[in-house]
Amino acid sequence: MKFTKSLLTGITLTVLIAGCITPELRTARIAVNERDWDRAMAAINVELARTGPSAEPLYLKGMIYEQQAQMAEKDPTKSLLDLYTKMSACYDSSLALSNLFAEKIHESRDMLFRKFLKRSADAADTSNFDAALANVDIAIAIEPNLRILYQHAAVTSYNAERYDRAISYALIEVSKEHPDSADITTREVLVASYSNKKDNANTMKWGKDLLTRSNPVADSATYLRTHDLLLAVYEEQNNHDGAIALIDDATKHFKNNSAMLMNKALFLIKKEDFKGASKIYREVLAIDPENFDANLNLGTILVTDKIWKESIPFLKKAHELDPKNMVAIKNLMAAYYNSEQVKLGNEIRAKLDAIQAGK
Repeated sequence: MKFTKSLLTGITLTVLIAGCITPELRTARIAVNERDWDRAMAAINVELARTGPSAEPLYLKGMIYEQQAQMAEKDPTKSLLDLYTKMSACYDSSLALSNLFAEKIHESRDMLFRKFLKRSADAADTSNFDAALANVDIAIAIEPNLRILYQHAAVTSYNAERYDRAISYALIEVSKEHPDSADITTREVLVASYSNKKDNANTMKWGKDLLTRSNPVADSATYLRTHDLLLAVYEEQNNHDGAIALIDDATKHFKNNSAMLMNKALFLIKKEDFKGASKIYREVLAIDPENFDANLNLGTILVTDKIWKESIPFLKKAHELDPKNMVAIKNLMAAYYNSEQVKLGNEIRAKLDAIQAGK
């Protein structure tokens, strides 16, 4: 769908409002058509003083502000936001509204909010987040019940690292959704924003909610990012059992995922379940024989348990993958000496001495 050009380009106001029209409003319409901004603004202000905030005079005033700003090469966003916020209060009660945004003035209410949404998106694309948020706020003022606007505002605020603002927009979007149309993107903004604010309780709350609602296949990137954020919370809380349960649930959907299995092994080690960790490392190596950490950690566990000969293939592989890793070298040397392979132990010692001497 194409977005419309500026409201102000070649527009002709021939609006027929139901009921009587005041002389001031008639004068304002004629003056706008004639580009006589001073006379139009004077008539609009008289009309507003008489009626209070109402849709059409505020709309006409917005048109004038945009045109004047365009001519002066200024940004009218602040003034427009105030005007459209006032207009939003008139939407449900003003009989004139349906006519005001009719095709007779070439720009429907739908096209109007889309114009400001496009401006917001364009500004966000260039990381001009102040302009992006100001323009989406105008779009929200015009269409305050449209969920997609709050999602865009939440994402933009998050990208601008304005986490409180992102949370505020996201919570409004969630409050407007139907139970069968939960938005995954907005929930990810909530999880990531709360995570950046170190709010573990809300990170867990919205993270678990997101994982239950998302499709691990269709939404795999979101699922995995959220999984990692929740895992970080469990780690910070030293909740090893919670972390392992989370990983076990994820591996039902992501079978043979080496990264998840490696994380599980680390949490098992923190629980001092070295036998369980060894089993996991063997599973990883069956999938990825070149995994340095799996080889090193399995070999180290075997060395710790004094299972010297069995540790050698894993430590040797780790040494091949990273020849200067000191843990691999020292453990491999110990495994050779303790398995009576003195010659190989001496060769590794020579490598160790060379590294320590800076050669």
